Amino acid sequence: MAEIYHAVMRKYYYYIACLLLILFFIPYALAQQTASIAMTHFVGDDGKQWFEYETIWNKLRDFYGHAMPPQITIKFTDARGVSRFNPKKNWILINRQGYQKEGVRVIAHEASHLCLNLLTNGASNQEQFRFMDEGFDQALPTAALQLQKGNLSFAKIEKWSKYFGGPYMDRWYAYEVGASFDFFIIDKFGEEKLKELFIAIGSSRDFTIAVHKTLGKTLDVLEADWKTYLTKIPLSLAEPQIMAFFPPSNALDVPTDLSEIFVNFSIPMATNIRVIANCDEGICYTNAYWKDRKKLAIRLPKRLLANHKYTVRLGHEGQMLKSQTGIPLPITTWEFTTKR
Repeated sequence: MAEIYHAVMRKYYYYIACLLLILFFIPYALAQQTASIAMTHFVGDDGKQWFEYETIWNKLRDFYGHAMPPQITIKFTDARGVSRFNPKKNWILINRQGYQKEGVRVIAHEASHLCLNLLTNGASNQEQFRFMDEGFDQALPTAALQLQKGNLSFAKIEKWSKYFGGPYMDRWYAYEVGASFDFFIIDKFGEEKLKELFIAIGSSRDFTIAVHKTLGKTLDVLEADWKTYLTKIPLSLAEPQIMAFFPPSNALDVPTDLSEIFVNFSIPMATNIRVIANCDEGICYTNAYWKDRKKLAIRLPKRLLANHKYTVRLGHEGQMLKSQTGIPLPITTWEFTTKR
């Protein structure tokens, strides 16, 4: 019997090994996968696991540490371009239109709001501290421009509802001004001091006390230092510039079967359409749209005319393309010629 047993084992060894693998290893692997899914920090209100945003979570954790909700629920809304957060439910409510244009950026922005609200024990959402909780990637040059215009001070930005006024007031420079203060603190005192300042604001609910406690400065001195810091920022960086045309301006022998043409800008732009072209020739402003805040495209539903010189004007008198913070792009003419 022993000889028969060993013969069978030799003959069917690999089959038995595979069976053991299926019986024991696969359930373990599934359990591990389930545990991994349970640890996903961004979930949809429909139960979807947003694995792709774990990098955002890790970046936020590097700064906020333990001031993080156990999980953030992403809830999509139709709120006319406005996204927001709900600290009571650990929700970020993302406008679908904004998400289509900015994706990761708007998720990170609202998630950071939620975490800062926890770090400051709700103080960051109060009127006088809101300016420290906003900002985009053009903060420093835009804030430098507002300083030059005399539109930057603690007295002004602590009245946030007046200084920003809401999304429909088109004062997005307010976000940049607020973010420039955070960058100033990081550059001059270090990131940890900014975090300490947030915590002190949360405990004292008093900006003057929090600044003196963490930075050892009076508000007057800190404001003067902030303004001096901004005077060193080149104002030209706040001005929108065209980075590329497709097809290139003045190009020859452009194919007639393009599906769209587009232009890339150096900084985020306001998403108004300010395009002039002859619709009868196949390029029409009604087909213009923003792929994102830095790329304006025009769909071409029909073939372009052969051996034809096209002229597209970006902006016109009184109706100019502007950066997201309100700085106009000079009226620009874009020309190219198609193949014969």
